[in-house]
Amino acid sequence: MSAKSLVFALLLPLLMWGSPARADDLRTAMEVSNQQWLNAFNTPNTAAFPAMYTDDAILIPGGSPVAIGPEAIKQFWEGAIKAGFKDHTFEIIETRADGNLAYLVVREEGLSH
Repeated sequence: MSAKSLVFALLLPLLMWGSPARADDLRTAMEVSNQQWLNAFNTPNTAAFPAMYTDDAILIPGGSPVAIGPEAIKQFWEGAIKAGFKDHTFEIIETRADGNLAYLVVREEGLSH
């Protein structure tokens, strides 16, 4: 599996904004959250994952089944870590908001066994 070819789309509720988020605010918020996530993955500290996702969070990983909810998403990331993936990072390709939902599309980088 080529890390550079993996693209993940994350659907996340935007509970922190009462009005539509500006694109730069959304990207900034996601960059902060992504850094927290990367710290948890690369440590690894899988116990930190559920708190990072809302009950209705959805992970759509390329080539794998959809994971719905914090526990299913935690299990997905635990599996990746147990499979030997480490030194993970990613580049944000796109962020968008639609109503109270947002999505993030990233390109995986530096993922190694």
